[in-house]
Amino acid sequence: MFRTTLFTLTLLSLPILPLAAQEGKKNADDPAAAAASKFRDDPNDADALTSYINETLLAAIQVMDTDPKATLKGIDALDAYMDKVQSASPGVRSALARGRALTKAYRQRAELQSTSLEDLQTKLKADPADSNALQSYFQKVAMEIAPLARSEPEAAAKKLS
Repeated sequence: MFRTTLFTLTLLSLPILPLAAQEGKKNADDPAAAAASKFRDDPNDADALTSYINETLLAAIQVMDTDPKATLKGIDALDAYMDKVQSASPGVRSALARGRALTKAYRQRAELQSTSLEDLQTKLKADPADSNALQSYFQKVAMEIAPLARSEPEAAAKKLS
């Protein structure tokens, strides 16, 4: 339970930075490319791999609200990159495990982002005991209400009811 809570808090505390680079753009101003280059130079450098994972995920999730398919494409590319990493370093293996946990969580969120609330309601009506559908429904409601809660509390309350 503690690990799950800590993992969730870690996910929630990740800063959302401006998109550092567009797809395919690799130059000195691209932190992900710089981290990948550093990791290629030393495949046992867990910090470089962690930087690459973080920068790549940040770029992918920056567009999650507007283009969940682009987010999924970025996550797929990161998963493919991590699949190719060969290292006996415990630090690198640990970074890969954290990276896979993050890509799994953000993949679920991106997939949920592209699912309508009505579709989730239909799933729940078909099987009210489906705990995954219930969890997805609550997450989707929170995703839709959270942006309104501070700026338009009345609209958020109306949508919640």
